[in-house]
Amino acid sequence: MKKTIKSNKRTMPSNLIMLQTYSQTISQSCLAVALLNISEIKITKKKEWEVLEAALKYSKDDFAVGHIEYLVKKYNKKFDYYLDNKEYGKYVNKKHLSKNVKIFQEKITLNLINKLIKNAPIILQIDSYAFWRITHVSHFVIITEKTKTGYKVYDPWFGKFFNKTSKEVSTGIRSLRNLLKFWPQIIQSSQMK
Repeated sequence: MKKTIKSNKRTMPSNLIMLQTYSQTISQSCLAVALLNISEIKITKKKEWEVLEAALKYSKDDFAVGHIEYLVKKYNKKFDYYLDNKEYGKYVNKKHLSKNVKIFQEKITLNLINKLIKNAPIILQIDSYAFWRITHVSHFVIITEKTKTGYKVYDPWFGKFFNKTSKEVSTGIRSLRNLLKFWPQIIQSSQMK
């Protein structure tokens, strides 16, 4: 049985963290802000830049792994990394990542999300058009919990929580995979489980 804590007239599982309401200051730093947030590291503009810069220097071929490896090495964090694409999984395995990163090759679906968020928030890569109807672009958000109609989502772009339907989340995953030709990914802190 999960313990619960009372917070702002709301009951939440004790395995959830209190996310910082920090709005990313750089157009490409959604993953940096999301990772700092689930790692419970106080987010500052300086740290946001450091993570992004390290990720960009890590490899021209891989954006997400550079972020993860930086946090593992700098802050001794541990992550589970779920990859939707088998070929990309082979590529990542060749990178010989830190032992603090466990790689799983599994299709990213709502069922997987539902299973994972029972333990801790997840970072999910989506096509942002499914949420905001502005432009098709890869974007990372944090999903914190299941709701009656979908999910509670923290968007680093705005630094706020939003309720998104299951259809919006599913469309964001599908559009990322089929329209933008990106491989959906999930990142979860192993330390929160």
